[in-house]
Amino acid sequence: MTSKRPILSAKVWEECLQHHYLRTDGPMGNTPLDSLDATPSELRSAVGLEDLSDEGILQEFMAIFSRETVKKILGSEVSERAGLFAFRHFHFLVLTCVVCATTTDAGDSGNFRERLGVLLDDGRGQTQQVHGINSLWRSLAKWVDSEIKKGEPLRQIILPNPGAMTQIGHAVRLAHPSRNDRTQLKSVLKRASERALENRYVLLQFLRGESAWLPQRMQSDLHELETLYQRNGSFDQHSFWRLIENVLAELSQVEPARASLLWCLSLVFSGWNGDEIDTSLARGSHRSQLDFSYWSGSFEELLSYLKVPLQVRDLLKSGVVILHEVPGGRWVQDDRKVPADCKAIVLSRRDEIIADSRFALVAGKGWKVSEPMTLAEALELTGGEGVAHKEPAQPSVQLEGGVSLGRGKWLNRDGLLPYLRLNDCRQLTIIPEIALKYEAGIAVMQGSLLTDGRRRINALSRESSTFTTSFQLIRNTPLATRWATRSERHEPPKEVLFEDGPFLSNGRRPFNAGSYPNRFSDILEAIYSRAGSPRPEGEIVQLLKRVIPGALSPWDILRSLEEAGWVEQDLNRQWRGRFWRVKPPSIVYTGDDIALVEGALGSAELDLLTVEATKVSVELLINAEKPWAAPVIGLTGDRIPEVAKNLGYRIYQAKTPKLRPAPACWPTEKRTERGRECVGFWHSTLRKFVPGGSNSALNWALSRFVRDDDRDLYVIKRKNDTFFASQRIVALLEHSRLSRKPQFDWADSILCSKGPGIHLPLPVAQWLRRASFTQTGPAMLEPDRAGYLYGVSPSQVNVLTKVFGGVIAVQGIQRQRQTAASLSMQRRRGEQLSIYKHGGVGFYG
Repeated sequence: MTSKRPILSAKVWEECLQHHYLRTDGPMGNTPLDSLDATPSELRSAVGLEDLSDEGILQEFMAIFSRETVKKILGSEVSERAGLFAFRHFHFLVLTCVVCATTTDAGDSGNFRERLGVLLDDGRGQTQQVHGINSLWRSLAKWVDSEIKKGEPLRQIILPNPGAMTQIGHAVRLAHPSRNDRTQLKSVLKRASERALENRYVLLQFLRGESAWLPQRMQSDLHELETLYQRNGSFDQHSFWRLIENVLAELSQVEPARASLLWCLSLVFSGWNGDEIDTSLARGSHRSQLDFSYWSGSFEELLSYLKVPLQVRDLLKSGVVILHEVPGGRWVQDDRKVPADCKAIVLSRRDEIIADSRFALVAGKGWKVSEPMTLAEALELTGGEGVAHKEPAQPSVQLEGGVSLGRGKWLNRDGLLPYLRLNDCRQLTIIPEIALKYEAGIAVMQGSLLTDGRRRINALSRESSTFTTSFQLIRNTPLATRWATRSERHEPPKEVLFEDGPFLSNGRRPFNAGSYPNRFSDILEAIYSRAGSPRPEGEIVQLLKRVIPGALSPWDILRSLEEAGWVEQDLNRQWRGRFWRVKPPSIVYTGDDIALVEGALGSAELDLLTVEATKVSVELLINAEKPWAAPVIGLTGDRIPEVAKNLGYRIYQAKTPKLRPAPACWPTEKRTERGRECVGFWHSTLRKFVPGGSNSALNWALSRFVRDDDRDLYVIKRKNDTFFASQRIVALLEHSRLSRKPQFDWADSILCSKGPGIHLPLPVAQWLRRASFTQTGPAMLEPDRAGYLYGVSPSQVNVLTKVFGGVIAVQGIQRQRQTAASLSMQRRRGEQLSIYKHGGVGFYG
């Protein structure tokens, strides 16, 4: 059963298990340890490997043990003064309870030694050397008592009577539930209807009705939970409640469509015009499971989706939903009470509600969205409807938002820290201290240089009950082990038709420029942490908005990341939604012994790349001259292939794209405006789409048409001539070419857009980036004006003007000739070319 390459080391397991089971700032709080749930579900929670099966988590756990180490630690009795030794080997004590509790791959035998031998899975039969188990538990309990007296945040250990089991009795009787007890609880919960899982109160009533089928100890535990609930107390840390959560989570893995206690409906407004509604659903039995949605789509798709949580289904049937704002630009409703002083929006299809002038945005199928208002105003507008019934009992404080890294860890980057949702909390303490800013029922963490490490939260409710938990801040995301792939529901965007031309063999040599890591690296670290699954565009955009200056467009930032290979776009085949996937690193040759590293490079990944490059005398250089564009990372040296091999990176030679002059280079669009609504036309002065229909006074009119169940369509018209495009970039560039109104200015080897949101087609931008070793991305041109920049040599701009025509205005032709003559003279003299100095843009072609 032993795994050859465990995901986590024995040291990590030891620390996670100590925190999970022994510390009062762990999930169990300050309740005494009189039982230990060592089932696979609890092990998953302890180390944060929630995606592993029961078999998978047991394999990972058992991979840190061998028969020899088990014999060494458990084989002999220890003295009562060996408590610290027992604490440092606590994972072995958890193993003794795993042997008693697991029903997976351990056989049906009740013989402890035989079951341990089966779990070790080394073909050597049962294990005899377990004489020290009881003494280890006793020494640990005594040591913990002494540490508690010193003020250490540890749970008191109350050992059960071992009875006649003088060697293993403590472990056998601590392990709760037993295999049979857990099976009985699972059988009862499996019979729970969807309505029984509407909230915790209904579930407790269901269990009370089925309590005759539960073991006696579980009946007593159930009575404790009911008493806590009736007193409006929090029981999230009660061991029996955690067991219920784990069993429900296990059942939901087997039946993904099964109802869950916790749920969340989330909306994000995305798209260039902010009128696209990205909707997502999350559910689970643990609050951490709500960090990841199980479904995403348009609001119109939500209306026909069959597997929505019961509470959301009831809200949609009523025709009115109220959502409140949370940090990060999301609008949500979940199983918890809505903060009284929050901002809210109303979604409704009821005529008497949407007749209000505050409803402007169309959501689809008769539904409209209101402008933001206070919660009191929203409830007055809806007559008190639109909010699902909430339970009174909630933890005093809950950690939310930020960038979760799993296992109770959060990314420690300024602007991306988690916040604390305050329920009935009247006093809040964080140790070590963090400055907090209180607003709308939440406490926002302040500070740009917080130290990494674990923080303890103590919250005192209005009823003077204490809630304790903890979290850990980590500055750097761990190395990604999984990379998402494109699903069958999605396809790549097609911005231009091209063929691969010759290999790029004379790209500019890499150089260092600017400072890195910088403020932008905080964003990159957060995006790198999302490598495991595709993310809705709205989620990424809201993440960017939390850090970048207000004058910059988040879509320009996203485009810069796409051109650098950090992320890749997935277009939904059926609706307007877009998803983004984080891409693994790759090495792209651009000349002899020079290459670029493209793809996502978080801090840990970049450190690893630096180490491997240094080992083989390959130099790593970074151009980060533009502080809000993706950095260009280059390698020089004749052993670059060894770096790629050692890191498992893909390596290939860049090619130059071959394009026919527009409009022949544009993809053919078969759709027409029939059945679509015109929502705006392009205003050349404002450089954006403004509401209204096509302006017939224009020579060439560019209009945007929408349908809720399909992608946007862009239409360019002049009298009898019509051009259709599904890509915004294609429409803007072709409209610019036809109307002879340039979107870019070129001068001094810099191509600059006249405003945000205007880009070259992706293959062209990647070619320019690779050839010039220059960042492509946004930059502040003036204090309140930004543009999008490319490094483009004189020969390259000639190619671009032949393909795209009047899209590009070339400035300073005479100066260009003088520059070319000057460069020629410098070459004859053997001098460094002036355009290579001070991080300038290189000459290519």
